[in-house]
Amino acid sequence: MTLLLERPWALLGWGLGLEVVLGVGLWLTGRAALLRAMLAVLVLTLAAIGVERLIVTDHEQIEMLLDESVSAVLALDTPQVLSLIDPAAADLRRSVTQILARGRVDELRITDEQIAIRHGEQPRAATVHLIVR
Repeated sequence: MTLLLERPWALLGWGLGLEVVLGVGLWLTGRAALLRAMLAVLVLTLAAIGVERLIVTDHEQIEMLLDESVSAVLALDTPQVLSLIDPAAADLRRSVTQILARGRVDELRITDEQIAIRHGEQPRAATVHLIVR
């Protein structure tokens, strides 16, 4: 289910596949009922893609947080960056403060991200492993 909520291409692929099957059936039989079914599949596919755009999953929230943190680092906004880092991660907070105190970050790219969401914990938690260049 998460795949469908994070990847609109899967929804579009299923909708397109059903349209092709129904289109072939319409071509072979000429039945008007298949045309109505094609219209229903089109409407349902568009509705599903609309719902997908409205729902933000945990994984997508983390990706948005990472994008926000990259922007904050490039802007050398130390308080903003520190607000995005867990207070318990003292070593990371110290490293970030030192790097940003230098006053120059030319480029920041996340080249590999691995997000592990731990469901069932309160508050919700996740671990993100990054390779940053």
